[in-house]
Amino acid sequence: MKLRFSSVVLFVVLTLGAFFYARERLFLENDLVSSLKAGDADLAAVFERFHGSGLFRGKIFLDLAKVSDEDRVHVSALLAQEGFKPISLVALPQEPQAMADAARNLALHLPQHTLARVVSDDALAFRAEEILSTLLLPGGEAFGDLAKSDPLGLLPLTLQAFWGTAESPSSKLSASQDGPSGNSEVRAYLSPRPLDFEKIARVHDALSKTNGAHFIGEDFFAYENYAIVRRDILVCTLLGLPLNLLLYLFFVRDRRFLFFTLAGNIVSYAWGLFFGTLFFQGLYGVALAFTTTFLSFNNESLVHLAGVDANATRDKKLGLLSAMGTTFLGFLVLLVGSSSLVRQIALLSLGGMTGFLAFLWVFRKTLARLSFREAGWLFEKWSIQVRMPLLLVLSAACVVAVVVGGFPGIGTRIREFRSFSTKLESDIAHFTSKADGLAGGRPFALELSEAPDVTGAQATPSLLASWRQAGKLSARSPWAVYADFETQKTNAEFLSQEGSRAVLKLTQTLRTQGVDLGLDAAGFQASYANTAPQSPAAFCEALEGFSPLRLCARAPSGAFFAIVSASASDSFSGEPSDSEKKEGGPGKRVWGLEAEPFYDAILTGFSRELAWLFLAGLGAMALYLYSLHRSWRALVYIFLPVVLSGAVVCLWLGMRGEPLNVIHMLAFSLVIAVGVDYSSVALSSRYATPELSRVLLTGLSTLAAFGALVAARHPVLRDLGMVVSLGAGMSLAFALFIRVRLEPAATPAVATAEGEVSVLS
Repeated sequence: MKLRFSSVVLFVVLTLGAFFYARERLFLENDLVSSLKAGDADLAAVFERFHGSGLFRGKIFLDLAKVSDEDRVHVSALLAQEGFKPISLVALPQEPQAMADAARNLALHLPQHTLARVVSDDALAFRAEEILSTLLLPGGEAFGDLAKSDPLGLLPLTLQAFWGTAESPSSKLSASQDGPSGNSEVRAYLSPRPLDFEKIARVHDALSKTNGAHFIGEDFFAYENYAIVRRDILVCTLLGLPLNLLLYLFFVRDRRFLFFTLAGNIVSYAWGLFFGTLFFQGLYGVALAFTTTFLSFNNESLVHLAGVDANATRDKKLGLLSAMGTTFLGFLVLLVGSSSLVRQIALLSLGGMTGFLAFLWVFRKTLARLSFREAGWLFEKWSIQVRMPLLLVLSAACVVAVVVGGFPGIGTRIREFRSFSTKLESDIAHFTSKADGLAGGRPFALELSEAPDVTGAQATPSLLASWRQAGKLSARSPWAVYADFETQKTNAEFLSQEGSRAVLKLTQTLRTQGVDLGLDAAGFQASYANTAPQSPAAFCEALEGFSPLRLCARAPSGAFFAIVSASASDSFSGEPSDSEKKEGGPGKRVWGLEAEPFYDAILTGFSRELAWLFLAGLGAMALYLYSLHRSWRALVYIFLPVVLSGAVVCLWLGMRGEPLNVIHMLAFSLVIAVGVDYSSVALSSRYATPELSRVLLTGLSTLAAFGALVAARHPVLRDLGMVVSLGAGMSLAFALFIRVRLEPAATPAVATAEGEVSVLS
């Protein structure tokens, strides 16, 4: 190969630099749904507040109740070795003043009969015995300080009122350590960061082999999806690459073509990663798996450019511009999408194609001498000539078939993006029942009617009150026991008077036993006399100080939302009723915060956005191709395979009862790219045997690459492979065997080296 040595060295250095830059910055983004954004900023903020900083984020949970002692010790040692730190889900105040403030403020919401029982003689006798017995234990002096802050033990009572237990906000999800209250059924651990799949794999595999162990956590979900995608990339590469090599060994006479295929795709992968990490540090595993399809687009460019030099005919150049230009346009349009996943796919594709074309340019002289085996007998024997009216009728028939058969609709479910093991799926239900002790029902966000002040003039916000009075709030929801301002005032007066007397009696009882903690009855009375009623915002802030769940949210618009647990038996549409709107005021919102419906709604909205992007892409392609061919008949012929493929995909989904989802749309964007390429090259070359042979080779290469994805286990890759294989196969057959017959007057004359010849004759 007679090449300028400096050009090769420069390109190799740039490629290595791109690869090492990408490797230094690259890490896998595990949350695929974070690539999508909710349309409503307030809803997105409230949802993120509840789930993003909620109970399960950044943690794993283990239920080891049925695990042997030996296995429990082994699991604990492994978790410590891999950096998983045991944590308590409930952070109770430890400072005396913090406990005093929490007890004073939250006790205002206790039922009056509970407060009456607190100051009874029997309760005071029990409290005195509790204090005396605890002081005798090691570390009892510290408990004495806490008893001064909360002499009547009001804080445990508030926990019992809000969560149904006097020990912690949940008797089922309490802590990762065995404590004074007994053995924890569920243990919580903080996951190590940054995410390390090797560590997670060792813990995941060990727990899977431990009899009786149940486990859950976002790290485990991420790992299982990562493992499946990694396996799919390997399997699909091992299937697709040999098939492509066999194709080229048959069609290509010059074995140097294998060098372009293997070395070029390595270069393409490096430049694709470079483009991706240049704008995104974290790349999604599905986007990286998509890079296995570079083989198809790269080989398409390689086949069409092989044997081309500066003296190529205009027909040849027209076909190249049509095929390669539409592919670039299709991915460029995807860059304006709102999803970072789609933009990553577009950047990886554009970067890979750009790097591959640069590689071919370096070796352009050698590339120009490559030739291919022709298959003219196949095209001549089976080709069919049709007139334009028949193509128009066929296009209309496709539309009618979809209308009559029923358009499958547009919608995407989050489960279509994830793939879990049977074990992890079963543990979802196991831990959901455990979490009921905290959540108490279905989570909702209520926009409160007003922003109440603390003067005592404002009662409980009407929308919250109406839900509570109607029994829609779960009895275990803390908001179910939030007291209105009048009740808080009454409780404050009661505690100021009767509570101070009870503290004085408790002091006297302890002194008879020789213990003087210095309880301040006068200070207790003064603190409640000066305590103002709590607004919902203040109540939420106080309770969230030691709550594992988020109970309220402030939206970007300034609106305040209470996050409540609704009764499981109720069903809500996500909108307040007419009476609730009247009480709550205009524009007040009620949102469901269950994760799966929320993500499904985002994905469905994104599906519709993607549909508009494809229409925009098709429009851009049509304008581009018309500028090259100057004939609307040419556009009909070029885009008809896409129309046919789209109709077949819609009918196929309709028969399966599935909607058109994001995965199908992404796959169909590839069908558009390759389908338009095949028909435009065939038309531009006037169905010349050498060019049709190249179309056959590139089409079979595409079917080999995407057909391998059908063997994938991940639903995204599997559906991608099925749709592309179906659409590309139909487009290939159309371009090879359907030839359009146009009137000479309708075809533009194009200058060639031999003279004036009609491209569409």
